[in-house]
Amino acid sequence: MFANPFGVKAVYRRGGILIQNPFRNRFVLQVATLAGGTATAQGISLLCAPVLTRLYLPEQMGALAAVSAVVAVIGVVAAGQYDQAVVLPDNDRDAVSVAVAGFLLSTGIALLLLAVAGIRGRSVAPLIGLSRDQWYWVFLVPVLVYMLSAEVLLIRLHVRLGRFRPLAWTQIMQQMGASAGKIGLGFAGFGVGGLFLGHLTGHVIRFGRLLCSAWPFIRRHRDACRWAALWAQACRYRKFPLISSGSGVLHVISAQLPILLLAPLFSPAVVGYYALSYTLLTVPVSLIGQNTSHVFLERAARLRADREKLARIAISVYQRLLLVGAVPLSFITFHGDRLFPFVFGAGWAESGTYAQWLSVWLIFVFAATPLNNLYSILERQGEGFAWNAGLLVIRAAVIFSGHAFFGEALPVVALYSVVGAVSVLIWSIRMLVVAGGRIGSIVRSTIIILIPVMLVQYVIYELIRNVLG
Repeated sequence: MFANPFGVKAVYRRGGILIQNPFRNRFVLQVATLAGGTATAQGISLLCAPVLTRLYLPEQMGALAAVSAVVAVIGVVAAGQYDQAVVLPDNDRDAVSVAVAGFLLSTGIALLLLAVAGIRGRSVAPLIGLSRDQWYWVFLVPVLVYMLSAEVLLIRLHVRLGRFRPLAWTQIMQQMGASAGKIGLGFAGFGVGGLFLGHLTGHVIRFGRLLCSAWPFIRRHRDACRWAALWAQACRYRKFPLISSGSGVLHVISAQLPILLLAPLFSPAVVGYYALSYTLLTVPVSLIGQNTSHVFLERAARLRADREKLARIAISVYQRLLLVGAVPLSFITFHGDRLFPFVFGAGWAESGTYAQWLSVWLIFVFAATPLNNLYSILERQGEGFAWNAGLLVIRAAVIFSGHAFFGEALPVVALYSVVGAVSVLIWSIRMLVVAGGRIGSIVRSTIIILIPVMLVQYVIYELIRNVLG
């Protein structure tokens, strides 16, 4: 039986009258609002994907994926992880000070990257997945890094205020802009440039929409932008840039490691196959996992002094996401090799095989997504840094040893996924225990959820195989 995530009944009686718990309703409503926006955005992405795979080659998609991976790694540290601290201050004035400190830091990092692009752009290009004749796209990196870090800070301000509707609409507008740009420029024959410009268009729309929505709140607390206030809050939450930034970089490098290493070890086309399967399979993570994470952060930050209630909400969210994620992702585990070439064209058949293995890992990533917030909430950044450092070493060792032993990309992806699934499961159990859960009940519930889902998918697989041959 699932734990109640709020520590109280959803419906109870008072004086003979049936009363609904508004706290639970509000939580579900907020998740549904974000999930609705993300569902629409991801629906647009899924509808456009078969068109994009017929307009662009795997190596072109791989180039965008490689640059995006570099941007994701730098973007984590650009704001000093102050975005993680925005929800923690007791008053809104201090929260704005924390956010502005992050804005200033990300501006400095972006200007530094711009200088590097101007001085060493041609030599840096091959290191981030670009050919030498595409070196000028290096100038997009500082722009995208600044936008990404600023967007995360603005998102956290919205989360603090409980303003989830603007976040939902922003996701839709970003995806519409990015997809329209990529398709339009692809038909116009822009090649890989169409992918980069379309990607940039989506970020411009997202940044502008979030800034317009948050600006009245920031302006109302403009006294928080004074140097004294900024310095005080920057020092108060100094653990985030000093410790959490390193941990965040290690975490993102670990997640992006295949994209960063597959191109030099194999080819850009392999990165394209991997990127397509990874991007599509993380749709459930974006659709529900990340949105639940935003709402979970707000709730868990309030409950951090009460470990019993914190454990309830953490375990319940983990269990429910594990069930919700296992159903669609396990379908890919059994049927990805047939589904991908049918939808995206015969040239992308290898991507379907990658997806089968990646889905095993991403089931556990999906369930664990909100638990990342526990490091910030419980201020255990040191443990987070140690874990992410160890995980990075393990994943790098898996990829390099797999390349040396097998010499082919598919076995490397399979080994990486299996090791990743085991690692994330162990980490999830550890974080739930830290939050106050009991290891025995966590392991039992994980087994009880996964085994029936996998058995049902296996039966469906056998039925389809017998019919289709």
